[in-house]
Amino acid sequence: MFHAIAAGKASIRQIVEGSKQPREDLVTSALFGTMEFLTASGRRRALQAVINWNADSDPEIHLWPRFERASGWVEPDVVVSYEVLGQKTFVLIEVKWGAPLGLKQALDEIEGLQRAQCLRGGASLSHEPPRVLASFILLGKEPHHDAGLNNLGTRIAESHSIPWHEVTARLRRLIALERRAPTDHGLLRWAMAAESFLASTSKGQKFGRWPDIRPVARRHYLFSTNRLLFQGAAMKWPGSGRYGFKRS
Repeated sequence: MFHAIAAGKASIRQIVEGSKQPREDLVTSALFGTMEFLTASGRRRALQAVINWNADSDPEIHLWPRFERASGWVEPDVVVSYEVLGQKTFVLIEVKWGAPLGLKQALDEIEGLQRAQCLRGGASLSHEPPRVLASFILLGKEPHHDAGLNNLGTRIAESHSIPWHEVTARLRRLIALERRAPTDHGLLRWAMAAESFLASTSKGQKFGRWPDIRPVARRHYLFSTNRLLFQGAAMKWPGSGRYGFKRS
């Protein structure tokens, strides 16, 4: 999808901004699903660029795992698993592309990951809970998400919120670094495609403030009817009494 949008083969408005499109799911799939094709070190660096998180070991990425709770199942957008001193540790990522964050949405997903049985996911999610959650990350943070984030309180040790324009900036730094000192061609191509996609959207860019507009002092102008505004030959428009000038 990244390449189609960047090349103008698909419309960003139709695919991402269309009211009937699953926007967050498309972005999640395109951004995190493609990390599967990177090397282990490439995935670590890609995750660092997208969510500013350093995994201590080779990370596994799980899209929409399903956890069964007493009140119903929940499906976080992305769960990243890795090992810390031999213990499986998890990062939960909720991806937003303008949609609201429910007051209980994050809490329900956190509880599901920590304590509920996993009905669909990877092997690292299949072991019995409780599971160790290192952080909750809201990707695509906007001002209207504040209420949902504040509802987390102290129920999780660490949480982060990241606007899309910060992801674009980190991807650009990754691209510049890989161009100066190449180490992973696949990672470079992935980062270029991801940056091109985000940079083509309003959410992936940070706009500055409007410049100060200074009022000008009052002026008076006099125009002489005997002076031509520019040099040229006078001509009369056919069928009218109006005159104009034909530029020389």
